[in-house]
Amino acid sequence: MVNGATNWHDAIGNAISATLSLAKELQSKRSFIAPAIANLSPTAKNSLQETCIESLHTVIDMLQEGQVALAAGDNGTLQTKLSAAIDTECADQLSKFGATFPLAIMAKECLAISAKTNLTRVDPSPRNGSFSMRPHQIVLFGDSITERSFQPGGWGAALTDTYSRKADVLLRGYSGYNTNAALSLLQRLFPVGYESPFVAATIFFGVNDAALLGRTGENKHVPIEVYTENIRTFVQHFKNCSPKILIVLITPPPVDEQGRLEFERANNSAVELPDRTNEETGIYAQKCVELAKELGLPSINLWSKMQETAGWQKKFLMDGLHLTQAGNAFVHEQVVNVFNQSGLSEKLSPH
Repeated sequence: MVNGATNWHDAIGNAISATLSLAKELQSKRSFIAPAIANLSPTAKNSLQETCIESLHTVIDMLQEGQVALAAGDNGTLQTKLSAAIDTECADQLSKFGATFPLAIMAKECLAISAKTNLTRVDPSPRNGSFSMRPHQIVLFGDSITERSFQPGGWGAALTDTYSRKADVLLRGYSGYNTNAALSLLQRLFPVGYESPFVAATIFFGVNDAALLGRTGENKHVPIEVYTENIRTFVQHFKNCSPKILIVLITPPPVDEQGRLEFERANNSAVELPDRTNEETGIYAQKCVELAKELGLPSINLWSKMQETAGWQKKFLMDGLHLTQAGNAFVHEQVVNVFNQSGLSEKLSPH
């Protein structure tokens, strides 16, 4: 094991890489991490908080399941890969701590854990001269409609079933986020500079960008021109991560203004106008479709397609905005159709 880590990424990278060989021998996915957490000092425990501990669990599970690739090479390369994986899983939680997060304490504690367990770094096993890649990954990047997609009956959860043993579906959805907010997370969520197994990504924003000024928080609305350029930036970033990636742009769904107003009045009876209109959201949807055409990408115009169904307001939307189970099924069907038409499904072999 390499000592003297200079930041928390390297420190946790040391600790996690050291546990890999042991993890393969354990029946329980998490039994090996429990003693390590127990050894944390009270100060470090308080700093981690439960969310960060759970994120570390998630990273460990990913490592054990073989979902994180460790490239063959020196320890620096190994730790870069681990840092990227950890950054992806913990970015949202760690951002809550900001500059007050005790990096030095965490580095010291993680190195101490590694020393106490007396484990050594596992060397990747080369296959035909190089380390085998982790399973293909499909990334779902968006706002609350994407975040909720892993709930029972959600379109993201359905995708994990559709592509079971063929690809890992990664949820990167953030409730309340518009494209400006998502832009600030882009590099941390999807670091450029390490080999990415991304084979496809859905970019699904617009419901918050299209919120009306004066009817929602002042930072919610994003001008249409800025929204368009932000989506363009997302596309280019994913291509930088994985040049052959299939990117699908998804427009915001239509808005049931009456349903939205009823939902808002349940919390504030004084509300007179909905925070979004179907007409304004349609403008953002059209820009999304136009951008996809300009960039040569497939798109799914939910705003238009959903309104082709009679009674779409109640059939597809639960609060005038978010998806019902039928709405989720509709999105799942549309995404799978595009993946099939693009030849993605044929390229994915079971692992």
